[in-house]
Amino acid sequence: MLSPLLFNIVLDTALAKATDTPRGIRWTLTDRLEDLDYADDILVCLLAHTFNDIRTKLQRLQQETAKIGLKINISKTKEMRIHPPNNKPFLLSDQQIEQVTVSLFG
Repeated sequence: MLSPLLFNIVLDTALAKATDTPRGIRWTLTDRLEDLDYADDILVCLLAHTFNDIRTKLQRLQQETAKIGLKINISKTKEMRIHPPNNKPFLLSDQQIEQVTVSLFG
C-alpha cells in the first residue's frame, strides 16, 4: 500500500515543478488552475489558454519526470482543444500526440 502513495507524492512534486510558472486557466481573481489529477489512476490533465503555454507545460513535465526516472507514454497521451485558433500538432519526443474531439453539448 505504500508504493502508490509514494508514487503519487513523487508525481505531485514533478507536477508542481513543471507548473511553477502560472500558465493555467483563470480560477479566481488571483489564482489559476494549472492541472487536474485523478487520485486512483495515473491521469493528469494540464490546462492552459494558449498553445505555447500548454506546450511549455508538457515539455517541463517531461523534463521533471525524466529526472526521477519516469517517462510519459505517448500512445496513452491525448490532447483535447476547445475552440482552437490553430490546429498545430503537439509533439513530445518528436512524436505527435493524438488529438481527440470534445462535444460540449452532448
